[in-house]
Amino acid sequence: MQSAELIDLCGKLYRKYGPAIRMILDYGKPKLPPKNIQEFHKRTNTESVHASKDSVNVFYSFIPCAWQGIVPKTNLYRSDRYLVFFDFNFSNYDEHKVALRLKIGHFPDSEERTRFVEQLVKAATADKDSNLRVNFSSKTDTRVFSKSISLKYGSNEDCDLDDYEAVTDKLVEVYNSAEVQQALKVIDGVVQKFGFKDAGK
Repeated sequence: MQSAELIDLCGKLYRKYGPAIRMILDYGKPKLPPKNIQEFHKRTNTESVHASKDSVNVFYSFIPCAWQGIVPKTNLYRSDRYLVFFDFNFSNYDEHKVALRLKIGHFPDSEERTRFVEQLVKAATADKDSNLRVNFSSKTDTRVFSKSISLKYGSNEDCDLDDYEAVTDKLVEVYNSAEVQQALKVIDGVVQKFGFKDAGK
């Protein structure tokens, strides 16, 4: 189909089915039911810092429970932004892929952020097993660890994306894996000792 014909067809479909298309876009984003989110947190000793705690949209952020009261949240950008946080990126969920990322967010005080990154670099360099990758490429959103999660039963067959228990099991398995826990160990050592200016807020 030529592009002009395709554009014309899309316009006709949208004029006829616009409300349904908008509803699909609003509610058809990847999400896990609240009970599965709660199950993930229970099995990983984490807690949500997501603005909407009862659903998963494209990005879903959380922190280890041990960081509660230590890591402040920023007042800028999205309300679920903490200064240091994990998130799940579900943008490729329909391709049976989720990314788990560990990120340094926006610090209101840029000098405090620089000190934190410097200490993290030092800790990652000192730990011969560290798998963190820290640089100054971004001033507001630095990814220091990322793990692609392939949603499969065992090692071969793709999960049914509506099989929420299987998806939850896979997310828990990866978060609790030695690879992720090694990254968490290094950054947790810095988080616990850093002394954030607005801890507890």
